[in-house]
Amino acid sequence: MSAAHPLSPLSGERVRVRGGRERDGCHTGPRRMRRAQPWRTNRARVSRSKATPAEERLWTALRARRLRGIKFVRQCPIGPYFVDFACRELKIVVEVDGGTHSTEEEIARDTARSADLESRGYRIFRAQNQEVQDDLTGVLDTLLDFIDGKIA
Repeated sequence: MSAAHPLSPLSGERVRVRGGRERDGCHTGPRRMRRAQPWRTNRARVSRSKATPAEERLWTALRARRLRGIKFVRQCPIGPYFVDFACRELKIVVEVDGGTHSTEEEIARDTARSADLESRGYRIFRAQNQEVQDDLTGVLDTLLDFIDGKIA
């Protein structure tokens, strides 16, 4: 019979580990937390300050849980990409596309980006700048239908 390590918890005993959370005695190591990445934070700040008028208008409707209490963030890093708006809880990405998304190269880039985001479990809703400017209510209604799964 081998003796237990003098500092190991007894079976079922709760212990505090680094990070301040209690864990049961079978935990094998400290919980790994994501570290801050200053370059990502700075890039997101710059992107927020350079938002298009359509993005600003949509953000006014999405911020502070104004759309059915759903929390959205803007210029959110997901993998190697920064998305215009995201709801992390529902894994929804909202992209506002302007006139620059019409060339073959940009369409191919958007397709690859969409595939990567979808592989991470996100669903992507796209709206055109002009749609947001001309019919924000219609865009928000369509977004709610998308969230509810009524449209793909």
